[in-house]
Amino acid sequence: MIKNSKEIGPNHYRETFGRYFEDFQVGDVYDHRPGKTVTEYDNHLFTLMTLNTHPLHFVSEYGKATEFGKNLVVST
Repeated sequence: MIKNSKEIGPNHYRETFGRYFEDFQVGDVYDHRPGKTVTEYDNHLFTLMTLNTHPLHFVSEYGKATEFGKNLVVST
């Protein structure tokens, strides 16, 4: 059982308060409100704003050649 969360389905929880790293378990899904889909534009803009210009974040051909097969969202 996870403290400070509500189970809304099998292995699917909605948070009611913050977490410590140790509270997460592989396979659990947490709904965060409000949600936001990060678009390619969002990723490119934030990458350039934070000067994290590694090609893994915004060069499609570079991303395709990596183990991920696509660009990664910047996590600065």
